[in-house]
Amino acid sequence: MQFHSEVLSDKLEELSKEKKIVFGASCCERLLPNYKKFVEVEKWGDFESLRSALNEIWKHVVESKMPQQKISGLIDKCDKITPDAEDFSSIYTSFAIDAGGAIYELLQYCLDGKTEYLVDIARFARDTVDMYIQERDDMDYNLPDFEEQIVNDELMQKELKKQFDDLEVLKNQKIFDESFIHTFRSSIEGKSNIEL
Repeated sequence: MQFHSEVLSDKLEELSKEKKIVFGASCCERLLPNYKKFVEVEKWGDFESLRSALNEIWKHVVESKMPQQKISGLIDKCDKITPDAEDFSSIYTSFAIDAGGAIYELLQYCLDGKTEYLVDIARFARDTVDMYIQERDDMDYNLPDFEEQIVNDELMQKELKKQFDDLEVLKNQKIFDESFIHTFRSSIEGKSNIEL
């Protein structure tokens, strides 16, 4: 299984706006623990604010009541608490940037509904796993099968399969209500897409 942004975009277009948000939130949930680890290691950032922003998005899916002004405020907050790569040296910096960026993009989607934001979120989830594999295995960029090794890694396949499975579950879900969203969210919350 590989990441294809065009295929992902086409599959997302089959979903309602609410289901698209749930797909994006699922990716964000897998990235959020990585931000928490960054805060612990670097002693910088605001995990609770990022967690709160994602909670508001989940609430928005159920209630559809988050005003644009509130979304804009959360976007600004996410921007401020997402680290700059030049300011920190640990590997967790990249993971935190992906987590903050994903929630930022999901809030942008809540504002204007552009599917490209959701493709970016899925890419953030994939990129985190990619970077983790490179670091974990101390990979040499010059290897002829460098990209192939990453794509075929069990952890990458798990992330790509999760994205595909989420899309299928959401597409086929006939009763899309608060109970389903709660169950769906509970199955992923607090579970990182890498081995912290």
